[in-house]
This record gives sequence, C-alpha cells and structure tokens, in this order.
Amino acid sequence: ECPWERSMKTAVVSGAFGFAGANLVERLLDDDYVVYAIGRNGSTHNDRFKASKRLKIRFMNMDEYDNVASELDSEDVCGKDVFFFHLSWGGQRDDFDAQLKNIDGALKFMDSAIYLKEKAKKVCFVGIGSQAEYGRKEDVYELDEKALLEPFSAYGSAKAAAYYLLKNKAKLSEIRDRKSTR
Repeated sequence: ECPWERSMKTAVVSGAFGFAGANLVERLLDDDYVVYAIGRNGSTHNDRFKASKRLKIRFMNMDEYDNVASELDSEDVCGKDVFFFHLSWGGQRDDFDAQLKNIDGALKFMDSAIYLKEKAKKVCFVGIGSQAEYGRKEDVYELDEKALLEPFSAYGSAKAAAYYLLKNKAKLSEIRDRKSTR
C-alpha cells in the first residue's frame, strides 16, 4: 500500500557517472525528476555531481542490480512514474565473459523495475544500444533501427542479445517500452 502521491517523477540511471549517464542525470534533474544515480563501486568518476535534494547516489556493481529496488525510498516510488535507464556496460569489446556479465546485469536491472511495478503508478525501462549491433555499414544511411543486425564483436553481439532479452522480459512482465501505448 502506497500512501504517497507526489507530482514529481523518479528516474533510476545505471552507469550514471559515465559520459552519457552524467548528461542524462543532469537533464533529468533540470526536468524536476528525483534521480537515483547508480554508480560502480570504486569508479574514478564517483564525485561527478553537485549535491541536490533530488539526486540520490547509490554505489553497487552490476551483479547487484537486482537489489536496486530495495535502495529506493518509498516516497520516490509509490504512486509515481518510475523510469529505469540502463546505461551501464563494461569490459573490452571481445571479452566474452565481461559481455555475458553485462547481459546478466541488464536483466537484473530489469528485475528491479519489475519488482516496483505494483507500487509505482507506471514503470518504464529504457536501455541504450550502439552502432555495434549493426556492424560496419558502407553507407551511413543504411544505419537505422530497421537495419539488419550484423555485429562483429562480442560487445555488439551482447548489446543485441540484451535488447531482445530485455524486450521479451518487459513484455512478459507488462513493463512499458517506448513503443507501448498503454
């Protein structure tokens, strides 16, 4: 049971201290979100942000992402729209073990989103991809979301696998994706 109803939205950002993640966090704060910035233990970028009442910093590694939901305050979840942005990714391009851990971390982050769906008004999950799923293309105009996936590295293959696994898990769990009209 959630007794709170506030107008602000909550965002949970993994990889929040990297380049893309930090820019996303700043934008979300500018747009009046409560932001949970999830960073990796021991990263050299962990002091990247200025203090803010709406910024809540948590440190954990990807193998702990299924515990993210327990790190969120009830007043930031109950009756609110909660957006999970998964930007965290690690390892070298052809480090197969690291890429498998990235897929597992992405699925664990989704597990935390699923856990919150009964408490939140709405839960959405956004994962980012890269050009690596599509491989090398001769013509830049060939590169869009309808292009054939032709990854040439473990990184690209793992990004593609994570996309499809997350999409299927979201559908089965009734978590919104960006194309949903619900």
